[in-house]
Amino acid sequence: ATEGGGRADVWEPEKDVYWGTEEQWVGDEGNETRIQPDKQMALEEPLAAIQMGLIYVNPEGPGGVPEALQSARDIRETFARMGMNDVETAALTAGGHTFGKAHGNGDASKVGISPEGADIAQQGLGWVSGHESGMGDHTITSGIEGAWTPTPITWDMTYFDMLLDHEYELVRSPAGAKQWQPVGNPDETLAPAAHTPGKRVPTMMTTADMAFKVDPEYRKIMEAFRADPAYFGDQFARAWFKLCHRDMGPKIRYQGPEVPAEDLIWQDPIPAQTGATIGDADIKGLKDRIASSGLSVADLVRTAWASAATYRGSDHRGGANGARIRLEPQRSWEVNEPEKLARVLKTYEDIKAASGLNVSIADLIVLGGSVGIEQAAKAAGHAVEVAFT
Repeated sequence: ATEGGGRADVWEPEKDVYWGTEEQWVGDEGNETRIQPDKQMALEEPLAAIQMGLIYVNPEGPGGVPEALQSARDIRETFARMGMNDVETAALTAGGHTFGKAHGNGDASKVGISPEGADIAQQGLGWVSGHESGMGDHTITSGIEGAWTPTPITWDMTYFDMLLDHEYELVRSPAGAKQWQPVGNPDETLAPAAHTPGKRVPTMMTTADMAFKVDPEYRKIMEAFRADPAYFGDQFARAWFKLCHRDMGPKIRYQGPEVPAEDLIWQDPIPAQTGATIGDADIKGLKDRIASSGLSVADLVRTAWASAATYRGSDHRGGANGARIRLEPQRSWEVNEPEKLARVLKTYEDIKAASGLNVSIADLIVLGGSVGIEQAAKAAGHAVEVAFT
């Protein structure tokens, strides 16, 4: 179980994650963007990051090329792989960029190597920078420099005003990153310097931000958000909650005072049981029906095992509870022998209907596996009863 406020933050990468086959980090020679139609390159399943070393997309544009429409293509694909639709993607971007700034106020060549590759004495200390103080006004992270709005510590609607109401021109940050600034940097677009009181500095947009300005569908959503702040606030809250909780599994795993009452479809909610629980006599009757159904030991055991094997530990989805194997894509996986599986599931549905009992298909799949084990043991000369609780 985990806290209802969001997933735990871990200090080191998980070791069983597939990041992709590339050996070059983003920014290194040979690292390519993963969607290149002219080379017939598509983003490999199940990856979402558009380049090795990125979390989402390249903020400077695909492969560092500042093409906003192509960036919209990458954004849509990446966030769809994360289970987000266009509205959720736009809400996350606008809400996230309402606050804060990017950091690239200096020579990027003076930033040290990544913490994982640094000397053991520097582990856990982040990127060491030799640019002046290396912190505050001298901080370099992404290489892009500046806040998105003139009010970077306030939740307001200025991100939409900045994005939609101004013309932008392509410039370079002090670190050399490609970014966009309002043409002429009019006074109303300037933001307070993060670490120098009284100083005002230009705001910026990344190429990924500009995608929401030029892509027709994304722009419609941004305009709708600006017209209805309450709608935007609700959509951002829901999308942010989803982003922070989607890999935490069903709501039953949440703990603490911040667990919402609402069930959300992406949590794969399983209806609570209603009515009487089946008893020992009911279980025996169901086992007899399964045993005389014509399903083989292999059918029974294979289906029960396959149902449990749909569980995915990275996000706690699937598994025997809820019988995820009845649904796509698991139902059609080649390893689950779809034609045989369909026949077994149809048999269980018929047994459920004929019994008139308050039993789920998930229960019958597990019970069928127990029957299969008992039959196999009996054929080998052993009397075994598998408990069903």
